[in-house]
Amino acid sequence: MMRDKNRTKEYFDEYIEEQIEDFKEFMELLDDESVLKERLPFLKETLFDYKSEIIIARYSRGDSIDEIVSDYNELLVFWKDTCNMESIQGAYEQSLWYLSIGILLGEKESLKEIRKTLEKNKINDWLFNFLLYYNGNNIDQISGELLGHKKYQSLKKAICTLDRNQLIHYLEKEWYPGFKDFGWYDSHKNTKRGHNLYFGYWCFEAGAIVKLLKWDDSDLKEQQYYPYDLVHYKE
Repeated sequence: MMRDKNRTKEYFDEYIEEQIEDFKEFMELLDDESVLKERLPFLKETLFDYKSEIIIARYSRGDSIDEIVSDYNELLVFWKDTCNMESIQGAYEQSLWYLSIGILLGEKESLKEIRKTLEKNKINDWLFNFLLYYNGNNIDQISGELLGHKKYQSLKKAICTLDRNQLIHYLEKEWYPGFKDFGWYDSHKNTKRGHNLYFGYWCFEAGAIVKLLKWDDSDLKEQQYYPYDLVHYKE
């Protein structure tokens, strides 16, 4: 069953097919020995973008979560190659989504690799640290600064005060408006054929926080940005 109501199944079928073809073309470039070495980081970042957008579009289309897991794990190598101290600010949101989806899928091995990569690159972000190291009662011991947008202060406040209503406020009032400067913002309004940009709007970090804090989310089942069934995967 479709999870996203902004577009039709036919739209997502076409979008995913296009993204897969573009991904294959960039993979061929990555294997091309004539490509300049200084171009490789850009290629790897682009591959990460394509693959992550395919995963989100497949979730939006209503694909089985079991079938999405392999795509998620294949994404790890591209994320590791593009995650570093210099680029973390620009890649923060995508890294947060990637980490959050891993928590929702329960992919422990991938999460171990994410933890190692962040430590290797000396990325000490409070929200990432909470998602990776929270054990049920150590919120006061989570360290680091928030390296992302100031809107994430609302999430930190919700977590530190165990305020579920604050999280809901972030989800319903702050999350989507906070992405006005991003290329995919309002992409669901673009109906020009051949310019498909929309892959779905999902606040994966809210789901990961709810799962870790074991909050009741029954009233969020129909919230448009909340990945309810992903939060309850394998329960």
